[in-house]
Amino acid sequence: MLQAAGKSPAVVILLDAVLWDGTIERCAQLDLSQTRLVSLRSEPSAWNKNGNVALGLRRIPQSIPGALVDVKLIGSKHGDAMPASRLLKLLGIVGTGFRNTNQLVEAALREGLALESGTSTLAQLIDALRDEGVLQIYS
Repeated sequence: MLQAAGKSPAVVILLDAVLWDGTIERCAQLDLSQTRLVSLRSEPSAWNKNGNVALGLRRIPQSIPGALVDVKLIGSKHGDAMPASRLLKLLGIVGTGFRNTNQLVEAALREGLALESGTSTLAQLIDALRDEGVLQIYS
């Protein structure tokens, strides 16, 4: 909707997104020449509609290489995007991905907002985490 209003965000970060039918259809309208999209997925579960974000991401026209980053953090659960609380632990939605999720979000924001930083780029961080065996790359 922001793109349609002429206000394209520089970057959109999806944290273990749960897409609904209408959202999946809207994905086909996303213009990746205007916005970079980073999807950080957890393991499929009831909490994320069994990873249905993949359905929406497949609908996005792939016109610019690297504009869509889609990775799954192996061993991560839906609550890993938030600091682990007793409630999240009790619900069983805390996995092993909190630190890695935060690093990836920070790198995506730094790049998307063109902030100066001496730390790793998103691509370097993804490569390092892939080499550690903690993420799977889909794009």
